[in-house]
Amino acid sequence: MVVLTTTDSAHSPAVIDRLATDGCALIVASSDLRELMQICDRIAVLSAGSLAGVFTRENWSEQALLEAAFSGHVGLQPGEAA
Repeated sequence: MVVLTTTDSAHSPAVIDRLATDGCALIVASSDLRELMQICDRIAVLSAGSLAGVFTRENWSEQALLEAAFSGHVGLQPGEAA
């Protein structure tokens, strides 16, 4: 297991790329949406303790990820208008 701290975050894309190239499956937990969008192939979004959605590079946008992240807090389903 590899644990990267906030101090390591500036180097994490290179480390993550190397581990992924070596065939490792990685789980990244972060609230930094832009970082996640750069380094992940899939993003699972939790909101208020529940799975709000799983997104792939082909179907995510910053707006869709944010809507999913806050859906459990405002009682909406992802993609549903307020």
